[in-house]
Amino acid sequence: MSLNLFFQVAIFVALAFFATPRVTTVNVGPPSSGGHVVGEPVGIQNIDIAREALSIDLRPLARDGLAQVEAIYQLDNRGQGQTLDLLFAGGSKGVKDFQVWLDEMPVTAAPARDAEMPESWQPPPQTPGIAGGRPLDYWFYGASRLVPMGFTISIPSGPHALKVRYVAEPTKHFYGYPTVYWQFAYVLAPAKSWAGFGGLDVEIQLPEDWKASCTPRLIRDGDCLKGRFDDLPADAIALTVQAPEGSAYGIVLYGSLALFGLVLIGGVGFCGWRGRSIGQRLASLVRDGAPPPLAWPRALGLAGCWSLAILVTGLIAIFAPEYSLPTDQVSHYGYGRPLAMLGLFFLTVGALPVGFSIVYLTTTHVRLQQHNLPG
Repeated sequence: MSLNLFFQVAIFVALAFFATPRVTTVNVGPPSSGGHVVGEPVGIQNIDIAREALSIDLRPLARDGLAQVEAIYQLDNRGQGQTLDLLFAGGSKGVKDFQVWLDEMPVTAAPARDAEMPESWQPPPQTPGIAGGRPLDYWFYGASRLVPMGFTISIPSGPHALKVRYVAEPTKHFYGYPTVYWQFAYVLAPAKSWAGFGGLDVEIQLPEDWKASCTPRLIRDGDCLKGRFDDLPADAIALTVQAPEGSAYGIVLYGSLALFGLVLIGGVGFCGWRGRSIGQRLASLVRDGAPPPLAWPRALGLAGCWSLAILVTGLIAIFAPEYSLPTDQVSHYGYGRPLAMLGLFFLTVGALPVGFSIVYLTTTHVRLQQHNLPG
């Protein structure tokens, strides 16, 4: 683990906090009665979901924007026409611009604030970790209750297309380093409430070169995750994505740490070398008959330069790496940065007496050695 990572992540990680999540859960099914779901809803007779096509566009996250979601349900009514009161299980505060169409005709939808969703309609408790890392929990502290959207549709006999489109705010998880994690969940369980389900096609578009992990497993094709399933693969799709740090980040991080270490450790040797040089020079002035010059002003000046160099290179090591990261994706998780600043303050202040002592004592020792002069 690098020194920078140690300062900014590991110290007091237990005191860090996560952003309040806004979990998005989506898919449609019927309420039991009166808009209240009290358990698994009964099936919708004679109407199948022949196929569901799900498209999730996460590319706006690169600019700290919202995810764009579109789900198209190919319905097949094998009986007479039906009028259905449906719930769309995804009423978090992060959902906006919610729109519904049946056969390209708009349908009015509104929040169903009194509806209660069954357990299977809830978001998954975790999303998978990036690159085999540990799974990430959703954090519900302070989160508002999920409110589904309700709407009524009349479905004549035969095939029809139900389309839902909206934008949503995924959960920003600050545990990621050096860039934040983003979590997104899409609940599939309500599809079980229909008379039948013929399969699911999934396409998730990612920002360029972003890392991603998903359950159920999807195939990555460039910056797109794709999957085709003949039945419901799980109760929910759970997704974690993260912006890449890029090659420049490693160069800046380790380069700045190396520079800081060189100044911090090399400064001790530099002060000793300069103290010896100053002592020899002052001794030569005394041999020429000049009055004994004072050594402390030169020692103080060198110590001040070393202290300033520690401060500057330390600030570069703390702040410079993040400027090579995407602006909207930097993670400042925990108290690492304040503690690093505090440590840098003590190093900067401590370098003054240490540097002064090294230069002054070395200078005095050299003068006494060469001329046996009093200190």
